Amino acid sequence: SPTTTACCRNIHQVLDKQKNVLRELEQKKPQLDELVHTAENLKADSNRQQLHGKVTKLREHWEETNSKVMQRKTVLDAMLSDSERYEAKRQEVEAWLNRMKARREKMGLVGDTADVLEVQLRDQKAYHAELHQYKHQIELFNQLTQKLIAVYQDDDTSRIKKMTEQINQNYNNLNSSIVLRGKLLNSALNSLHNFDRSLDKFLAWLSEAESSMECVEVEADRAGGRRDESANRQFSKQLKDLQSEIESHKDVYAALNGSGRKLLSSLPSKDDAVMLQRRLDEMNQRWHHLKAKSMAIRNRLESNAEHWNALLLSLRELFEWVIRKDTELTGLGPIGGDVASLQKQLDDHRAFRRQLEDKRPVVESNLLSGRQYIANEPPLSDTSDTEAGRDVDGDSRGYRSAEEQARELTRCIRREVNKLSEKWNALIDRSDQWQRKLDDSLAKMRMFQKNMDEASGRLGAVESTKNSWTNPTDVSQVPEMLEDL
Repeated sequence: SPTTTACCRNIHQVLDKQKNVLRELEQKKPQLDELVHTAENLKADSNRQQLHGKVTKLREHWEETNSKVMQRKTVLDAMLSDSERYEAKRQEVEAWLNRMKARREKMGLVGDTADVLEVQLRDQKAYHAELHQYKHQIELFNQLTQKLIAVYQDDDTSRIKKMTEQINQNYNNLNSSIVLRGKLLNSALNSLHNFDRSLDKFLAWLSEAESSMECVEVEADRAGGRRDESANRQFSKQLKDLQSEIESHKDVYAALNGSGRKLLSSLPSKDDAVMLQRRLDEMNQRWHHLKAKSMAIRNRLESNAEHWNALLLSLRELFEWVIRKDTELTGLGPIGGDVASLQKQLDDHRAFRRQLEDKRPVVESNLLSGRQYIANEPPLSDTSDTEAGRDVDGDSRGYRSAEEQARELTRCIRREVNKLSEKWNALIDRSDQWQRKLDDSLAKMRMFQKNMDEASGRLGAVESTKNSWTNPTDVSQVPEMLEDL
């Protein structure tokens, strides 16, 4: 039966069987020789020729069997030697791969600063060079495998095929992993080096987009005053193109904002950090304002009662949301009495503030839309209250003119804009004050805790000294003990 190549235990077992067969053959050889000798010494016997033929066949069969067993033993001896060499090489390669895998796993995440990234790149290049240099050993190992498969093709070579495939896969995985890491490191380093240039380019684009938006807004207002539907459609198309351009820069904005935040936390110079923070704040403010303005202009171009009633409903829903958040902010107090409580309150407030920041673009967009709607409507007269009363009377009669409905909508939007703006700004101010109060309290609490720990340590030392005192056993000891005290 086929022998499993590169399995030394299996080869030893088969060799032992071959040796046993050889021993048995050697043990039977004297009997065979005696039979041959006896057959040759037979004289005139009618069965002599027949017996001599049988003995000859038996001897030939013995010699053939002995020859095959010896040949198989020779093959197995060579297979054992080759398998031991293969196994030694395999263990050597696997040990090296395991060391390289451990080194790869110890490599940290891609850094945020240029100095860290440069160190990581040097490590990556050295690792990759070592990996490439060892490729020759992998090729030699593959050649050894192919030789064993070719030489022992009549035996079972599936084991060495499987083990060699696994080693090649592990090597290729390491190579792919380190190549990918090199790309990520280079990309991160290039992003940092190109950050200032990219930010300047984005801010320049923002200026162009703001200018284009101003032109669209002015022309749209003129067309709106003339009730020119054809012009409105034209400006709607221009605005749609501009909004598509803004949307195409969304990923650029997100990447710049993320890179800027990372860079901000790693800058060693406080002045550089302050300057970068200002530029990021400017970028964020202008970006959100541009998006809000584009939405507001689109709303005006699509102006209809249904849309503005939807705006009014949105303003009211946002006002209710702000009231709920104001109540939620109140529930975050009072100030905790220990460091753990204060830290939890800080974490809770950070989560709360993230909700406000997520909602900010929606609130500001609705406020901007409302203000622009009000600005484009004729101002209410001093008799607006009287007109409102007449509107109510008209409504009670079941009929209100389009003009009366428009005036009522304007009054409602103005009222909701004022309420939401006031409540939103108050909520932001309260949140800022609460943050400052928590920061101040945490700093004071940590200082208090530090002083308490120091006082406790000193008190413990005093108590240890007190416990070491002994009562005087003689009057002569009193002066010395008083002096020590």
